[in-house]
Amino acid sequence: MPGNISSSENSRFFPDWDWEELYSYGPRVKRLPWFTEHLDADLKNELNIRKISSGKFLDIGTGVGSHAIELSKLGFEVTATDISQNAIDRARALSKDVTFFVDDIIHSRLSEEGYVFDYAFDRGCFHTLDPKYRSQYVTQVKKLIVSEGLFFLKTFSTKQPQGPGPHRFSTDMMAKYFGDHFKILKSIETVYEGTLRVLPKALFTVMAKM
Repeated sequence: MPGNISSSENSRFFPDWDWEELYSYGPRVKRLPWFTEHLDADLKNELNIRKISSGKFLDIGTGVGSHAIELSKLGFEVTATDISQNAIDRARALSKDVTFFVDDIIHSRLSEEGYVFDYAFDRGCFHTLDPKYRSQYVTQVKKLIVSEGLFFLKTFSTKQPQGPGPHRFSTDMMAKYFGDHFKILKSIETVYEGTLRVLPKALFTVMAKM
């Protein structure tokens, strides 16, 4: 992710990790706190509720591609991006049905290359960014989604106790950052599935591009 996470908003800190190093660990990748082989439960449930089963999907910050691969199995045309070359190399080895790219969402090349999507999913990128990059992030995501297209965003929640990890967000904060460009359709408290014994509290937000 671009830059180091500052100690601003909410006094939350994200470890100064090297993403390339993290995704060079081989089998240990499956022990990363956010790793899961299954499609995020909240996203899966929302797709079922809305009866969405086809279309072009972008997975932002895909890591080793677990969620992108599961989306492709459901019938979506999936493009998935991550800033880590190691992560993308591992993801490509797992599936030929997803288009994987190394891409920094803050300076994304996708819109310049003509990519546009019906849906986008972020389960781990936005909440790690330095706050100074948030407006750029919103601008880039807006470019990549069709009018009235849906954006599914999962972040740590402000209900998660203070401590190490990503920045925390509330529904009001979602409106603050995205409200000028997206209509907030739903924002629910949930958990962040992964390998931790106690799952962190999360916020799952569904938005439509205006």
